[in-house]
Amino acid sequence: MWVDALYEKVRVDDRVESMAVVIATGVNLEGRREVLGLGVIPTESEEGWAQFFKSLKERGLRGVKLVISDAHTGLKAAVRKVHFYRNVSANPIERLNLEIRRRTRVVGIFPHAGSCLRLIGMLLVEKNEDWLTDGKAYLTFDDSPAEESAKILSLAVSQ
Repeated sequence: MWVDALYEKVRVDDRVESMAVVIATGVNLEGRREVLGLGVIPTESEEGWAQFFKSLKERGLRGVKLVISDAHTGLKAAVRKVHFYRNVSANPIERLNLEIRRRTRVVGIFPHAGSCLRLIGMLLVEKNEDWLTDGKAYLTFDDSPAEESAKILSLAVSQ
């Protein structure tokens, strides 16, 4: 699972606040990418990320073996707290964030968190449909024995 946050300006009561829009993507058993979730949290704190991860689990997310993210302290602590298997720093979700920022930049300040969720949610629905129908797998899952996979990995490392 890849996770990241981008910040958008959202009106809360009579103030404008910078809020974290958190996004999770993953790869299904057919090797295709999917959007797993979206949320708006006040900050990238452990509590905010843990709440987001718990919501993913409540919606049925299971079997997460690897979480790929930036090295944000709150995020790493939340991964441990919610009992996902492992966290690795490095994040290909940044390209998705750039596409979202390109579209949200014209809004400037969202009138409330719900409008932020609606716009970014629709962008993610569109991207998810593209990923599921593009005809090519993002990853392929190979049924070869572990020793064969180790040989392939060792060849790639030695080059």
